[in-house]
Amino acid sequence: MLYDYLKNKLSQNKFREFGPHTLIYEDDRDKIIVYITKDNMVMIHDGPGVVHGMEMIQITENPSNFDTKKEMEDWFNHKYLQRILGRF
Repeated sequence: MLYDYLKNKLSQNKFREFGPHTLIYEDDRDKIIVYITKDNMVMIHDGPGVVHGMEMIQITENPSNFDTKKEMEDWFNHKYLQRILGRF
């Protein structure tokens, strides 16, 4: 569910699918790769226009922990999406 959420939201920021569980943003100068596993979100980011580095964020949420889809999406936005977009 997290991958589908990020794929939908990040496509608006020129990210594209790079592999079965991977999204990539790539332009002439910068590259951000987001890889989602069952337990982690891994980000690799480098270039003069992004804060460069690598991060691994543990995924602890279970969709059944949320009462509504909106509550889940708000959490995904806060915990994952904003961390990716904050690299720019």
